[in-house]
Amino acid sequence: MGRTKGGLNSKISAWGDGAGRAVWLTLAAGQRADVKAARESWPKLRGHTAVADKGYDSDEFRRQLRRRGSGVCIPTRSHRLRPQKHHRGYYRQRHKVENFFQRVKRFRRIGTRYEKTDVCFLGFVQLAAIIDWLR
Repeated sequence: MGRTKGGLNSKISAWGDGAGRAVWLTLAAGQRADVKAARESWPKLRGHTAVADKGYDSDEFRRQLRRRGSGVCIPTRSHRLRPQKHHRGYYRQRHKVENFFQRVKRFRRIGTRYEKTDVCFLGFVQLAAIIDWLR
């Protein structure tokens, strides 16, 4: 858990399949940048395309994904001097992962974060992801 303006918070990051179901889940402190948390803890999947939002836009992260043999579909932030191209068709599929987060947060225990430890919280998020797979 990390301290933010709103109090204690954490971020859930997820790799999803084509149907929007979670394949890999990680938890980071709330004040930690998305791209820094992703560089440290995301899986080493090969032959897949990583679709992410602008919070993951970094040259180092793009290089790391390409070295692993993955495609990259991340739109560039507005302050970049040399914008990178991204595939708009792939980027339109990002809503499936966002829908996963909406389905998981329907579980009250996750939406309000009753657990004080990150291990217990991540366990309940994983349990909700398993239930999501079974539906």
